[in-house]
Amino acid sequence: MMAREFLALFQPLPQRYFDLTELVDNYVGFSVQRAYPPDCAFKPPVDSTKIPDNVVLIHLVYEPPKNATALATVRARASRFSKYLSKHFDYNFEDPNSPTEESVRTSKNSPHPLDIVLEDEIFFDDTSKSFSTKKNPAITPIEILDFVYDQHLASLRTFNTLRLQFHRRKYFAKFLSIVQATSTFLLTKALGRELVADKDYKFLFTGYAPENVRKLTTDSIKLFEYLVPKSVAILFCALVCSSFYLYDQFHFNSGYLHTIFSTPFLTLAHGILALATLNDFIPSLLRRTLNWSLSSRHRG
Repeated sequence: MMAREFLALFQPLPQRYFDLTELVDNYVGFSVQRAYPPDCAFKPPVDSTKIPDNVVLIHLVYEPPKNATALATVRARASRFSKYLSKHFDYNFEDPNSPTEESVRTSKNSPHPLDIVLEDEIFFDDTSKSFSTKKNPAITPIEILDFVYDQHLASLRTFNTLRLQFHRRKYFAKFLSIVQATSTFLLTKALGRELVADKDYKFLFTGYAPENVRKLTTDSIKLFEYLVPKSVAILFCALVCSSFYLYDQFHFNSGYLHTIFSTPFLTLAHGILALATLNDFIPSLLRRTLNWSLSSRHRG
């Protein structure tokens, strides 16, 4: 299908749609604009004459069918478009054509609609020259524009699926940042590890290999003939001292804890086990946690 043929299917356009523009790249399609409704939760910036600066920009692109029996796909996108910022780097409040500073502030504080991309939702039959969607076997060209427009406005609703997914991704990204920062701090500051980056920075996508999480041998001491970073030795000593203090304060005169603290061999065995946990198991666990946060961030 030629671009002009595709555009002709949407003629004549209702007055609510304006600025029809044919795409000039290799795609067959067009863009068109429509104003936000006055009662919309989103408040577009307005100029001194109260004319809104933001409109809904809708793109429709025709993709030919993959074979003779298949339907063509119509890709659609609806996004917020600033008429002023399309021609300027930023708002200039001294420019009479610019939205006012107060309206820009009000707009920023209002809910913003999300960009909507429909990749496999709208179809076109080249034989019958008719459109359809997954839920509607027969739909007019103008109803397609209305459908894309309504999907964009629907994203303003608090419990809209896309908005919930957007917030989930945003808060999950913040959680991953906290996990990454905490794991890095504990490994490098508390457990005396050095994180060595790959030359090609693969660690940013796949995490750190075990050999790239190294002990700081230049700042290590021996405990029970066991070489550990000084920070781990300090943690171990603090753990031992606090354990004996609690044992003394709460008077464990029976049970397994009493047996441990009253039997030198068991005290030594549990001390070595605690030291191995601090020096080997916990760093390995933190490395895996750090790697999970790094890989999850890039999976999206």
